[in-house]
Amino acid sequence: MNEKPEILPRADGASIAYHRLAGEGPGIVFLGGFASDMTGTKAIALEAHCRRRGQAFLRFDYRGHGQSSGAFEEGSIGLWAGDAIAAIDALTEGPQILVGSSMGGWIMLLAARALPDRAAALVGIAAAPDFTPRMWEELPEEARAAGETADYQYSWKRQNWFEHAAAEHKAVRENVGLFDMSSFAKFRVEGRDAEAVLQRVMAADVAVEPGRLVYGQWLNHRGGVEADLTVTR
Repeated sequence: MNEKPEILPRADGASIAYHRLAGEGPGIVFLGGFASDMTGTKAIALEAHCRRRGQAFLRFDYRGHGQSSGAFEEGSIGLWAGDAIAAIDALTEGPQILVGSSMGGWIMLLAARALPDRAAALVGIAAAPDFTPRMWEELPEEARAAGETADYQYSWKRQNWFEHAAAEHKAVRENVGLFDMSSFAKFRVEGRDAEAVLQRVMAADVAVEPGRLVYGQWLNHRGGVEADLTVTR
């Protein structure tokens, strides 16, 4: 995971960092999301899956992301799609299965349109095509006038989104709020391997008697918390 990436030079001077796994086709190309990089949970898990299967795999960072050159704020969907198309064209052979996560789902569609003979299949993970114009349309007029942008600036102290979150809480408390409940989804896991699967991804022990509830965290390969879950046996 910490191995040094290879570099694909672009004609405009950008350097695209990538990791490539040789193997059988059709290969798989992972297209990451907005402000993410190729060391994320999905990319690494998919690479491990391909390694076990002996299948070709490619993951890379768009310019301004991860280990590639350039400033993030100078990027655009067009530039990042160009990076993806160049990477697929130069670093893979034959038909590829394109897997796009979030913004990567939009990039995936643009790449498939540009390279129709190379796209064997498309797999979207919470794909977000056209998310930037939609975000702009959903911004309140006062936010547009103030030049607000969807910019997350990480800090170990006060986060840059605290004031916005506080304003939302106050608005809901004093007025009314409309909530998207999709994050409160319910999943049914069944079959003879159901318990084994849940034991694999849960930090808590789910081997309990029928009717019992188990609260715990859903972990990623690094041991980090992906989500809180309540399992009903």
